[in-house]
Formats: sequence, C-alpha cells, structure tokens
Amino acid sequence: MRKKTNERGFSILEMLVAMSITVGLTGTLFYFFKKAQDTFVVDGARTDLNQNFRAALDLMARDIQAAGAGIPMFLGPIASKDGGGTNTNPSLNPTDSILLLYGNSNVSPVTVKASTSYPAPTSSSSTIYTDIPTTAFAPGNYVLYSVAQPQTQATNISDYAEFSVFNLASGSAIVDLTSGGITVGRQLTPSAFSLNSDTTFWDHTMSFPSSSSLRVVPLDEVIEYTVDTTTMELRRNRNRSGWVSVARGIFNLQIRYQLETFDSATNTYSSSWVSEVAQSATNNRALIRAVEITIFGRTQMSGDGDKQGQRSIAQTLEVTPRNLVLPGFAPNR
Repeated sequence: MRKKTNERGFSILEMLVAMSITVGLTGTLFYFFKKAQDTFVVDGARTDLNQNFRAALDLMARDIQAAGAGIPMFLGPIASKDGGGTNTNPSLNPTDSILLLYGNSNVSPVTVKASTSYPAPTSSSSTIYTDIPTTAFAPGNYVLYSVAQPQTQATNISDYAEFSVFNLASGSAIVDLTSGGITVGRQLTPSAFSLNSDTTFWDHTMSFPSSSSLRVVPLDEVIEYTVDTTTMELRRNRNRSGWVSVARGIFNLQIRYQLETFDSATNTYSSSWVSEVAQSATNNRALIRAVEITIFGRTQMSGDGDKQGQRSIAQTLEVTPRNLVLPGFAPNR
C-alpha cells in the first residue's frame, strides 16, 4: 500500500506567531539603531559645542592675560559690567560683559604737565598738556591714566584705577607748546570716544583720573566681550569696529574677579571674589588679581520627545592677567 506524503504547510496561527516575532525583532533592532544614531548625532553636536567652548575660552584667556600691555604702571586695564540678577543659578542670570585695554608697546607713555601755566585736566573735555613725546602724537585713540606709585609714597591708597579713553580726531587736535621760541610740550584737544552706543553699558566702571601723576599713551586695542542671547553667540568687539561672533551656541557669560586687599592693622593680604568691580577702597580695578570666566551653551538642535536631541554644558576657566601692577602700589593722587 502506497504511503501518502505529508504536504501540510504552516497553519494561520503559526504564521501569525512567526510574523509577530519577526516584526518585534525588527522593531527592536530599528529602535536600537535609532538610539545609536541619535547618540551619534548628539555626541557630534556636543563635540562641536566643546570645540566652540575651547576656541572661545582660549581667545578670552589670551586677551585677559595681555590686558594692560603697553600701559606701564597702569592699575586698571580691566573693567567689568555685571548683567545683574540674584538667581542662585548663574545660567539664568543676565549675561556679563568685560572691557580690556591695551596700549601701544612701541610707544613710551608721556607725562602730563601739571602746573599753573599748564593746569592738569579735570574732565574728559579738558585740554591736556604733555611733555614732548619720544614718538610724535598722531590722530587716533589714547588713554589718560593715573600712574601707580608705592603705597609709602601715595597720599591716598583708596585707588579706583581711574582712566579716560579719548580720541585725537585730526592733526589740528595736536599743537606744539612753545616758550621763548622753544618747543616745550604738546597741547592735546580730546574728542569723546564712545566705548558703546549705550552710554550706560559700562555704568560706573568708567571714571576720570583725578591724580596729579598722569600719563598718556596711544591705545593699540580696546576689546569688549558679551553674549547675544537672541542669536546665542559669544561676541567680541575690537576698537569699536563692530561685534563679531566668536562662538555659537553660547547663551550666557558669567565673570567673577578675585580681589586682593591689604589689612594695614595685621599687615596681611586677603582675597575675595566679586561679580562686578566697583569703585571703592575695597573693590576696584587695582585690586584685581584673577578673572574667572564661565560660559554656558547648548547644542544647536531641537530636543525630541525624550530630550535626546539637546544638551546644555558649562565650562569655567580662571585666568591671571600678566600685566597687573604688583600689590603694594597705588596712584599718587
């Protein structure tokens, strides 16, 4: 008797079970592939942001370290502007700003005359009389500043590190001073130099020197840093030539300053950190010893449902300026 061949296939139930397993495994694989791709994309965005951070911090560090170069015995090459705010989370406080001054290292400062014949300037619009410069004055930007003296020679050590930035608009603003037919100095007629279109931007951090020991030197650079919170950019302005983006993805900049004060009673120095340098005996530009920069940024991506698409990070760097006058000096006011 012939044996029949079993030609029966999969049942519908078996097909459904097999398809369910296949679909489940495929979905699981696609899920893990998607997670891996998301992680790859996010890590790439974080790498780009970290590179932006490094570039921004390196540039700011170099600028801060060099602040005051070319302005010998100048106590205040760094000015600050606190964004304000009292939130304990600094990433939520308004962004800070910083101003840095640099002189022309190839030009020696010129002493300002202070005598009955040539009265010392008393305001930003006053005529400035100086000795004969070793390098001729030329139209451009200049800084008038108080000269640091040893505290033992200073009449008042409550230093505000005062300075005034001004412009010599043309050659007609520079006139020879003569006495008996002999040139004895220069007469400078200053023009206003606006550090920012908003006159309150630097608030009280700017002041006019009242010292009897003043110097004038050409400014090589005036640099400002701030953050544009709308475009999320760290921006740099050199010589008022316009704001330039330094790094993208930055939404906040917080700056602190380490101040060093001297206690004459105990003959010791102590340090503290402030968010803004003011104008008082215990808080002024002359006391700055270090600058702490913290920048906050986030990736340029929209977060998806599980917030895998966006990351926020912050980095902090402490910088010690190289051109600050050593402790124990104050202007001879």
